[in-house]
Amino acid sequence: MTRRWWWAGALTVVMAILLVLVKWPLGWWDWLEKRYGGGAWDWVERLSWAVAIVPALLTWARGRVNSAAPATTGSVQMIIGTYVHNEPGVAPAVPPPVETMPPSSLLGGSGPEDLINHDGARAQLESILTADHSTVVLVHGGPGVGKSALVDHVLRVTGLTDRVLRPPVTRGLGFDAKMLLDALTVGQPGLRRDEDLLTRFEAALEAPDGSPVTIVLDDAKALIDPTTNRFRDLRLEEALTKVAGRRRPVKVLLVLERVPERTGEGRWPEQFKEVWVGGLVASHFREYLGRLEAAGRIDLSGVDPQRIFQLLHGVPRLAELFGTALRLPGSRLTENGLADLLADEDERGREAALAAEIVRSFDPEQRQVAAALVAYGIPVLPELVAELLADEVPAGLIRALLDQLREAQVVDVVADRFHVPNAAIRETLAVVPNGAERLLYRAAFVLTDRRPVWENVHRVDQLDLAFAEVDVRVRAGLWRSAFALIGQMHPVLQRWHATHLLLEYRERIAGNLGDPELEMINHNSLGSLYRIRGRFEEARTEYRLAMTKAAAANRQEVGLPKIYLNLAELDWQRNDVPAADEHFSNALAVAEEHDDAEARLSALSGLAECRRRWGEHVDAVRLGRAALSAAQSENSPQAVRVAVRLARWHSEMGDETEAGRVMKLADDAAAAHAHRDATLRVQCADGWADLAMDTGDLDLAEEHATRAVADALSLQASAMVLQARTTLALVHLRLTRLGKARTVIEDALLYQRPGRALMVPMLRALIAFRQRPDATDPTFFVRLERQASRRWRVDPKDFAAAEITGLARAGIHATTGIHATTGVQATTGVQATAGIHATSGAPLKPALDAFQRARALVPDPQPVLGARLTYMLGLLAARIPPDRLELLRTAATHPVEASPTPEPGSAPPPGC
Repeated sequence: MTRRWWWAGALTVVMAILLVLVKWPLGWWDWLEKRYGGGAWDWVERLSWAVAIVPALLTWARGRVNSAAPATTGSVQMIIGTYVHNEPGVAPAVPPPVETMPPSSLLGGSGPEDLINHDGARAQLESILTADHSTVVLVHGGPGVGKSALVDHVLRVTGLTDRVLRPPVTRGLGFDAKMLLDALTVGQPGLRRDEDLLTRFEAALEAPDGSPVTIVLDDAKALIDPTTNRFRDLRLEEALTKVAGRRRPVKVLLVLERVPERTGEGRWPEQFKEVWVGGLVASHFREYLGRLEAAGRIDLSGVDPQRIFQLLHGVPRLAELFGTALRLPGSRLTENGLADLLADEDERGREAALAAEIVRSFDPEQRQVAAALVAYGIPVLPELVAELLADEVPAGLIRALLDQLREAQVVDVVADRFHVPNAAIRETLAVVPNGAERLLYRAAFVLTDRRPVWENVHRVDQLDLAFAEVDVRVRAGLWRSAFALIGQMHPVLQRWHATHLLLEYRERIAGNLGDPELEMINHNSLGSLYRIRGRFEEARTEYRLAMTKAAAANRQEVGLPKIYLNLAELDWQRNDVPAADEHFSNALAVAEEHDDAEARLSALSGLAECRRRWGEHVDAVRLGRAALSAAQSENSPQAVRVAVRLARWHSEMGDETEAGRVMKLADDAAAAHAHRDATLRVQCADGWADLAMDTGDLDLAEEHATRAVADALSLQASAMVLQARTTLALVHLRLTRLGKARTVIEDALLYQRPGRALMVPMLRALIAFRQRPDATDPTFFVRLERQASRRWRVDPKDFAAAEITGLARAGIHATTGIHATTGVQATTGVQATAGIHATSGAPLKPALDAFQRARALVPDPQPVLGARLTYMLGLLAARIPPDRLELLRTAATHPVEASPTPEPGSAPPPGC
């Protein structure tokens, strides 16, 4: 017996030590980090491997010491969101597509049932929702004016409530194209699952037997990037544009504060409807107050309604908050007293003042429960609130307290998950004295215990708990642990090209990590996230900060190659190829000095692409081969990207045999690394499509390009979607399928940034011209000329930009000139090169000058590139006389001895 208790005591001591060192790293250790600068965190990092075995040790110890208490095992079911935590090796549970959600309670639910005022918006929305075609509706207006109430009312009066889906738009994850497809395909199992997402989406929209469906996104502002006022998810934006005007009566309503801008050029489609909702006028606001009073939600017997209107500016939500502040048991103010309190605040501070009075009126237990909801930051089940407040509030009271807060209109509930919807109340509760910070620490610990197994994550929405945890850690000021969690989430999100979801959190931890090396890593990552979003100046600032931190940490050998490579990529995206070439050279020098093989091959690959941009194919191939050899030596997946580009260059030079051989190397590398990067197969499919098109096998090119588009869409790889769609559009154009070509290239335009991938706007202009050769609107060619000439000015050695500038000017000439058969000469008598007169409206000389400049840079274009340019010019034949067209073709493909031509930075000629 003595020996047994000795062992029991020893095991207890060991377990206690491990518990202190490891089991509470996110509680006590975070407190130490917060209070004393995080010095203890290094020990936690060293011991973090032990976290996984501690529960097993505790279970074993309990079995040894007390055999009467059997060990327990099993997975822990999540009670937040739809994710179920699984043991390793167990497939994750698939959540239901989208739940049918109850309407907003702002003006509906337990409140007044009939809408007041908003007559114009109501009639407009009723008309839209009863139309027999699909529509996307942007219901916009200021906060609290009654947008969701308007939607609720119109859905009721139009009888559409039976098929309304209201999926929650959660913080960070939002609502994406896959969820939209799930909502449309409920009860339609016949749709093929082997097709890409947007193909299935279009099929669902065109299904003749598809039932009507209305999807309401009440918090759609979470889907919009506040910096750019554009959709965060391009695929969702594209899917919404496909909804508009389709056969199936699908209505998607987005409730937000302002109308987002469309990505790229152009406006929203015609079937994107805007419905603006404003505040109530004085008479209607008084009527609304009367209804609230009749419903027992406010008492205005001793106050002038006109004064309330002036204070609250006709905003219904503020009226509800006013009533809530007076109705709570702990309220200390009369109606006039609360009005006096608001009168002392400026207009912007009145909602915050109401929120503060509401929170002050809570009893202690109500305040704790509401603060617990705010600590989690996402809708949660009562059980999770009870776990967080185990030491303060008896678990048996949690449900009743939540119901009290719901009755007071402070808390909302959806699918038995509670949250505090009002931002002002959340902000007030977030600074509740004596407890807010402690609740955040506890919430972080609770969420850590429910963190998903990264290997078992198969969809972005399965990371909802991880996003909630990182948000809690950032709000708690646990900077280093937040940084560590972000670092774990980053490679998981890379699988779906969704690392941009971490941008907000990387921004908030920047400058707070207390370690120059960690700051270096974070600034470098921030720069890349800004670059991906097209925020180039902010990206450059972050890369420069990363350089500074690398020097401070004396970690240049680790940081500088990556930073130089990122700066090079940034300059490449801005079309500043000379600067990119310099940064690639710097990266190569540092990589070779410190024997960094991965950075070396990236630098070689980048230098090769710079040479190709300048038309130096021989040098590009030499550097490309060196990069491919380095990638093969390191068994790097970059071998695929390098090989595909190298194969393209060989094909452009007319060497089909070598191009095919290198593409087979790409296939082999893609197969070897498929488990690491699913996008590799997309690169190969698109590369084979290019080679097939170069050799004239258009059917094979279409097959490869179609597969590349489908795979790229399924992987959310925007750059690859753009490349593959461009190839597919060119195939359709070559096969004279103009309708298909236009559809594909218009879809590609969503992903094209001005000045980049000029083939996309070029094909858009040429396809439009071929569809209507008699049209006289040069808009598409003018846009193309503007983008190409700007790119040319940034890099005067960019021969392709010069060629496309020439083609665009030729297109302007074709669309604004007189028909070739008339033979009418320009009234100005301006002479073009070789004595050719300009036709009316657009001189020929600007196009000739651009082509001559291109041939001065690269006298003999590679065979495939020359043939492609000749083909493009031939598409303009319907409006350019044969002799002029031949002159353009000659200038485009052969060196011409002529008088000096203008530099790309000179003023554009008339007509351009």
